[in-house]
Amino acid sequence: QLTINKAASAINLPNLIKEDTIKKLDVEIAHRAITAQQIMPAVAGKGPVPNFNWCDKGYFNLPNFEQELTHLKGDHEWCSQPGRATCWESCYPFKSPLWYGGVATYNALKSKVSSNPADLKDYGIAMQSEARYFVSEAEYGLNVASMTRINAPVRGIVELNIFYINQVMQYGKIVVVFQEHPTNAQLTVITSFAAIGIRTKTWKQRSIIRDILQGKSTAFNTRTGITAGIPVFTKNIATSLAAELEK
Repeated sequence: QLTINKAASAINLPNLIKEDTIKKLDVEIAHRAITAQQIMPAVAGKGPVPNFNWCDKGYFNLPNFEQELTHLKGDHEWCSQPGRATCWESCYPFKSPLWYGGVATYNALKSKVSSNPADLKDYGIAMQSEARYFVSEAEYGLNVASMTRINAPVRGIVELNIFYINQVMQYGKIVVVFQEHPTNAQLTVITSFAAIGIRTKTWKQRSIIRDILQGKSTAFNTRTGITAGIPVFTKNIATSLAAELEK
């Protein structure tokens, strides 16, 4: 949780899901806006996937081998609410020579025992996400104040759903709650939560859980971005949103 010097009633929720704001959430990750027709659950299994070609070419091949992703549609159709939701895809190539060399070695060895390209690894993380905002708990449909443990009105919620990830994880959700400060109406309390789904084969590799998800790697942890670990990454998103609000 963190507190910003701005009244909750003055928060401009639509600005928080604009493309310019999204690009500032983690400057180490590149973003590009997409439409509902470009989401991976809609294009998987229908031929080559052009979505991530604008990233560093050659880093992301696994999206081409996804066959069926209808299970990632969630509780609503992604990107179906213009004005209330923004969708984008993101790419984060792991530029560390140690990581690049390790993946190249793994792929070379794996290709000798498997003819399935989906068994290989990409040289970074490719994602597709949706950001939506809600003006109240009633609209959101959950009593989020019971989770924040702040006894004050909720004035807004931003929900980020990562509905496609090329490797390591399967999906992710980050929820950021904006509440009036209990004792000072000129301040806003911001609380962030995160939940992620781990791929089964990743879960069995405990070193990946430690290195990537907890940010313990000494090879490519930037200490600030997604490689710093999910707890730091989630906190940084809330901090970035707070900085935008205080401008």
